[in-house]
Amino acid sequence: MPLKDELRTLLKAADSEPGKPKYCRLAKGLMVAVRSNGDLIDLQLSRSKVYPSAGEWKTVLNCWPEQASVAKEPKQIEKNGTFYLLGKLWRTPNLIMEITSLSHEEGKDN
Repeated sequence: MPLKDELRTLLKAADSEPGKPKYCRLAKGLMVAVRSNGDLIDLQLSRSKVYPSAGEWKTVLNCWPEQASVAKEPKQIEKNGTFYLLGKLWRTPNLIMEITSLSHEEGKDN
């Protein structure tokens, strides 16, 4: 399954139970966890023995199934031999739709 589809399924599961993390395992032992808190999403990448890379973080963001912006840059944490990148994303589609709508409204006056 393509990464974007995996993330869409994960996000849908997280949205169905706000506040509860949902997980999926990807290639090379990478685990992705998502917790939905409405417009704020907790995103966690983890693996044993080595930190997930910045490239893996960017790949997940580039495949994210909806528009979002980084609310909090990822932070590295190690706990009991598991290495994490923890960050937060803001959902942005409503804001983008409002801005687009306003710009179209302004264009009508001309």
